Amino acid sequence: MDRTTANYTAILNPGSRRVFQNVNPPTVPNGTQIDATYETNQQEELLALIEGSGLAPNAALQAQVLQGVRRLTGGNVRTLVQSVAGSAVTLTADNAGVVAVDATAGGMTITLPAVAAANGAVATVATANSLAFTFVRIDTTPNWVVVVPAGSDTAVPAGTLSVPVGLPLSLLGDGVSKWLAVQATGFTGQWVAFTASGTFTVPFGISRVRALVIGGGGAGGTGGTWPGGGGGAGGQARKLVTGLSAGASVAVTIGAGGTPNGSAGNGGAGGTTSFGSYLSATGGAGGGGAANPGAGGAGGAGVGGDLNFGGSYGTDGITAAGRGGDGGGPGNGRGVTGTSLSPIAATGYGGGGGGGCLSGAGGAGAGGLVLVEY
Repeated sequence: MDRTTANYTAILNPGSRRVFQNVNPPTVPNGTQIDATYETNQQEELLALIEGSGLAPNAALQAQVLQGVRRLTGGNVRTLVQSVAGSAVTLTADNAGVVAVDATAGGMTITLPAVAAANGAVATVATANSLAFTFVRIDTTPNWVVVVPAGSDTAVPAGTLSVPVGLPLSLLGDGVSKWLAVQATGFTGQWVAFTASGTFTVPFGISRVRALVIGGGGAGGTGGTWPGGGGGAGGQARKLVTGLSAGASVAVTIGAGGTPNGSAGNGGAGGTTSFGSYLSATGGAGGGGAANPGAGGAGGAGVGGDLNFGGSYGTDGITAAGRGGDGGGPGNGRGVTGTSLSPIAATGYGGGGGGGCLSGAGGAGAGGLVLVEY
């Protein structure tokens, strides 16, 4: 059979395709012949895919091309189930694809493989290939799930890579040292409540939150000749906070409940609660006490919210009944009669304490609250 380069045009000259032909004398005396050039081209094409996915060629393995394709196209599916709260999981390049996360048992930290795990393994593979991951929550709990790069790798944009319920997180490696992160935005239905001062860290993919703040409640007045008044309730404010950046920190300050005055005097005022500089709510005033029937403390006020609410007043001490006034707000403290009863402190967020009677002290106000939904 005569050798002709025409039969290799499809390999050597992209864009010009020819059909391979079997030898069939006498009609096709010059069929396609497979030589070293053809075999080498086929081999190098397959090795480029295998090595480009970060795998070392192994003649004993027959599925390396499939494995390489799954790595580079994100074709794997793996489910991570949290069995111990706070545990950590490290992924490999062969997990590239969809990672379903079940964090029902508690928070989870997931470490990515090195970005360069799918980089060219040999010098002949010049283009850095990439790994792709998509993380999806299959539980509906408020437990946290964070994804962290390995070693010195970084993420763009920088910040906490979290996987909240309802917002998948997608990552694409650049083949060198960076993960490019994309996450849908919106409200996930998750929320966090602060009853003590702290910091809210904006999760990845979140640019807006709904915040509710409640100021601390005032304490009830201490009874003297006359019964004390109930403490006022803390104010409230609600706001849609926009323009947030992933990983940013927002200071949360919780107003303390007012402290009763041990002597025959007014109860202490509640403190101011705030969510950064975005919105705040002042505390309720303490109930009056001492020489005259104690007046109920004024309620606090919401400031800076889309909706601002004033806290309810505490009620005045009731002279005829010899009874202290009730505190303002839900979960408020009830006024007491006589000196044998303990002060009635407020139990609801921002509620005012009940007023004391005779020489009895008033009840303490309740501390405030910050509720953040995202």
